Amino acid sequence: MAVCDICNIPGWGIPVSASVFRTAVQNGFCPFRLHLDNDMGIPNIRDTWRREALASHTDWNLCATCHSALQPYI
Repeated sequence: MAVCDICNIPGWGIPVSASVFRTAVQNGFCPFRLHLDNDMGIPNIRDTWRREALASHTDWNLCATCHSALQPYI
């Protein structure tokens, strides 16, 4: 079953290309800062997430809420 790649809500959402997602991350998009995902108390998870998101060449599946939160950054 498909889930949102940010918040894990089940279902097919809105596809976002890897290049568009990388642009949003470069422009400051951070799901933890926007409270879209829980950092689970893991030290440096935000930095790790950012590095992995910028290195990803895989498209992202986003629910409507996460897609809306991404819009100001693209």
